Amino acid sequence: LNYITQNRAVTPDDYRSIIHANYGNVRAVNVWGGENNDPPDYGKVYITIAPKETEALSYQDKEILKTQYLKPKNVVSITPIIVDPTYTYLHLEVFFKYNPNKTNLAVIELSEKIKDTLSLYQENSLKGFDGVFRYSTVLGHIDNSDSAIINSLVRVYMKKRFIPVFSAETRYELVFSAPIKSTNTNDNIMTSTKFFYKNQQCTLQDVLDNTGTRIINIVNLTYDVVQPAIGYIDEFNGKIILEGFLPTSLVDTTVDYIEVTVPPNSNDIAPIRNELLTILVDNTTIVGEVDTMI
Repeated sequence: LNYITQNRAVTPDDYRSIIHANYGNVRAVNVWGGENNDPPDYGKVYITIAPKETEALSYQDKEILKTQYLKPKNVVSITPIIVDPTYTYLHLEVFFKYNPNKTNLAVIELSEKIKDTLSLYQENSLKGFDGVFRYSTVLGHIDNSDSAIINSLVRVYMKKRFIPVFSAETRYELVFSAPIKSTNTNDNIMTSTKFFYKNQQCTLQDVLDNTGTRIINIVNLTYDVVQPAIGYIDEFNGKIILEGFLPTSLVDTTVDYIEVTVPPNSNDIAPIRNELLTILVDNTTIVGEVDTMI
């Protein structure tokens, strides 16, 4: 109470209020104590900000926030740390059936209405750090997007993107917003975009080894193993670990990242701390067909 009377930042809400009051380029902000960090980091307060136009703040903006706005209000024994938000992208495959007697719209037009519905759900439910992807809610919105739609099914996939280093072997830890689907079969659960490795076009592919661990191999386009056991999947903690990964370049030169895709263990996905969920609406696969029973 003494700190509060001095107009100091004490609780997470205090930090949020200071940022919203003094910095306009904020789409969403989250604050948590170091004791709730992973791993715990006592004596710190962690702050993550999603700007309005870009995915992360610039170094200059972070320094201005810390020195001009947070430091004067901060309790001396607590150190504020500003971290970038991390994004788990959601790729959806939507399948719907419709009654042609209730609409004059073609399948492609109904598909566009579904995309508009997903965009609205993204804006209303997922733009903040407390945004939870609710599978049943999404289905309900899709079914209600047009009276002709009878029912729908959605397959959900999580994606992570990372910018590879081409000059040295590097360790990468990709942390998803939910556990990864676990299976005891030999079916692959992970896919990746293409990159060059040892003068071949390659991707990352998982396989279940004799210990029950999903190891990750680098394979070429004919699925021959070019580099075995470059990493592994921790399904329960929603992590993909790559050790000593050194691609030479990317196949798709229009982007600067490698994208990895996995199915979630549950279709309800809840982010924590500095995580944000983003539906890749423009890349959504939508397939519609006439309901023959109708």
